Amino acid sequence: MRTRGFTIVELLVVITVMAILIPVTMFSIGGLNKTSRDRERESDVSSIARQLELVYTNKTVGSSPTYPGTTSLGGSATPPRESVFGGSTSEITKAPNSSGFSIVAATNTTATTSGVRPVPTPTTYVYQPIPKSGSAVCTSLCSSFNLYYLNESDSSIIMVKSQRQQ
Repeated sequence: MRTRGFTIVELLVVITVMAILIPVTMFSIGGLNKTSRDRERESDVSSIARQLELVYTNKTVGSSPTYPGTTSLGGSATPPRESVFGGSTSEITKAPNSSGFSIVAATNTTATTSGVRPVPTPTTYVYQPIPKSGSAVCTSLCSSFNLYYLNESDSSIIMVKSQRQQ
C-alpha cells in the first residue's frame, strides 16, 4: 500500500505564500512598534512638563516661581536633577530604548521645531528653558520652557510649551 505525501508543486506553493506573508507581517509589526514608542515619548514629555510646572508652582528652584535652567540637568547641578525630576533615572526621564537620563539642554533659543539645537533623537528629549528677556539660553531663573521630542513614525519634531507661554 502506498501512502500519499505532498507533491513538490504543493510544497513550492506553500513556501511561496509564506515568503510573501512573513515580510508583510513583519513590516506591519514594525510600524506598531514605532507608534507605541511615539505614544511613550508623548506621555513622558507630558509628565516632564507637569513636573516642571510643579517646580515652578512650588518654588523648588528659589524664592520666586521659576523653571529650572540648563544647569539643573547636569549631575552636579543646583538644584540637582534628582530634586527636579524625582531621581536621575526616573522612568519619565528615560526615552524609549534609552538606558539613562534622556533630557538634554538646548544650546540655542530658536523656539521652533526646525531650529532647536541639538535636534531631538529617538532616545533624547530637548529641554529649552527661556529667560524673561528671551535672548539667551537660560541657566537659572527661567520664565518659560519648551520641550522637544522626535515623533519616530513620521520623523517630525514635536514642541510642548510651558503653561506660562501658551
